[in-house]
Amino acid sequence: MAPFAPTRPAVAARRYPQGPKGYRRSDERIREDLCDRLMQTRHIDSSEVTVEVTNGTVVLEGTVPQRRMKHAIEDFADACLGVQDIDNRIRVAAHPAG
Repeated sequence: MAPFAPTRPAVAARRYPQGPKGYRRSDERIREDLCDRLMQTRHIDSSEVTVEVTNGTVVLEGTVPQRRMKHAIEDFADACLGVQDIDNRIRVAAHPAG
């Protein structure tokens, strides 16, 4: 059995209406929205994460202390209006052996 690989919903399955013809939310506005959300979240340490947005594609890079934080940050990005795709390159920091 092949492992389950979730995919992003097709454009036809959008959660929000298209909006005015020709309107596209700016990359800087998407980045600000996501960064603001991450700053306000107490249960996620995003201090070592960078956020870049190009043509609606969010690129997340850096490290987090826990796996759940990696996925939670991606969920926050997915919830931002205007995001077309997400490239999650975040790594979970290795715990020192002890």
